[in-house]
Amino acid sequence: MLSSSRAWSFRLETLHRRNTAALFLYFFLAIGLCIFLGLMGPEPYASRGSVTHTLPPKYFRIENTVTGLHVFNGDWWLYFRPVGWSKRSPPPPIETNVLITAWNSHDDAVCLTSCPSKIPAPPLTVTVLPRCPQDQPYGVCSTTVLASLHYIGHANMEFRIEFPSDTSTGESNRDSLSLYTGFQTEVVLSNYNFWVFEIVFHSFFLFLSVLALVLFIRSVAQLRSGWVTEHRAVLALLIALIFFNNPFFAATIFVQSWFFPTLDTVFLFSYLCVLLFLILAFCHNLVLKEGTQRKWWSFWFPKFAVLGAFWISNVVPYAYIKYRQGNTPSVSLQQILQEVALYTLPILGLYLLWVMYLVCRILGQWSSVTYLMKRWTHLFVLTLVVVAFTAFCVGFFLYGRYSAAEFLVTYGVYNFYTYAVAYLLSPSTAGYVATAEMGHNRLADVTEEGDIELQEGAWA
Repeated sequence: MLSSSRAWSFRLETLHRRNTAALFLYFFLAIGLCIFLGLMGPEPYASRGSVTHTLPPKYFRIENTVTGLHVFNGDWWLYFRPVGWSKRSPPPPIETNVLITAWNSHDDAVCLTSCPSKIPAPPLTVTVLPRCPQDQPYGVCSTTVLASLHYIGHANMEFRIEFPSDTSTGESNRDSLSLYTGFQTEVVLSNYNFWVFEIVFHSFFLFLSVLALVLFIRSVAQLRSGWVTEHRAVLALLIALIFFNNPFFAATIFVQSWFFPTLDTVFLFSYLCVLLFLILAFCHNLVLKEGTQRKWWSFWFPKFAVLGAFWISNVVPYAYIKYRQGNTPSVSLQQILQEVALYTLPILGLYLLWVMYLVCRILGQWSSVTYLMKRWTHLFVLTLVVVAFTAFCVGFFLYGRYSAAEFLVTYGVYNFYTYAVAYLLSPSTAGYVATAEMGHNRLADVTEEGDIELQEGAWA
């Protein structure tokens, strides 16, 4: 990817040492600011209606009502936990029927699950398998998600949990209930203020990414020799970053549809795949000998295959689950998504091993690398940091909601890194790396004397 025929320099190759240090200082200061603002931000979730019900429950049912909700594409979960288990043997399963009624006013009440004399909806029967470890304090049992939905469509909701006399297998359900002293229910919802917080910073990063794209295109357009491979790669990365910041993020929150949350996931992993692909191609190119042809099947296809599998393993299951879930409450799909991660992590591990192998080969050839190539060291190290960061936080994107600080740090790292790459790989405004006569020769062929002269001029 390093262009071998040019009579101009990248900004990275002509920056003074203190300017390069200042750029990296600004990068980490920006990340620190993101952490500070994130710590001051709202919590992603809010607990509503935590109620403890004693046994025997009246009519063998318990109820929990929450009111005054914002209508938006936020998640809610109904948690259920038995309390007061005192036996030494494992607790028996409990079968529950969950009935959920939602309304804005008493005249427009609708049922989200099957309710007598109400609008019919699919029934929701959940068998709870309590886990009450013997080494835990008295009455401590596991929490089960009875229902969840990715949309808060009404200002008020009533959750009714009924316990049938017998389970679907014919066993006595009431006998199992009598072994507990009570049950605890809790409704947890996405915090509306947190989503507003996300909209503000999505818009802010979107503005910066569009501005960076415009400035980069203007910078490269001044070259009479046209665009080189590095410029096309940065252009693709900046366009992917714009979609990573999601121009349609507000629709993700306020439009009741599975499409926009899925589109957000498509944009997110598309940017990651473009970034990881370019990093892998750059590292691979460094270990190839000068003049080696980059063939499709040996150079490009394996990279497309690995990152294509990474994209598919994350996006397709998420889109399918969101489509099937629709607007019907169901048992939490979090465990299903975590199982999907079993397919994603091996692919990501293969990618990291590939990058580590190429890095080892680059370090082995370091003594023969030209001076100008070593000027890329700072960007190379920062890139490896971003790769490690990606491996660490990829779970935030799909398998759980993050905090305000995690959100800002994640988006800040990718945005500011892409801006830094665009700046460093834009054409330099001062100084050429070669004279007009040697403009079509690779810098590695410059004589040792000329290399020293350039070094002194660039780092003075």
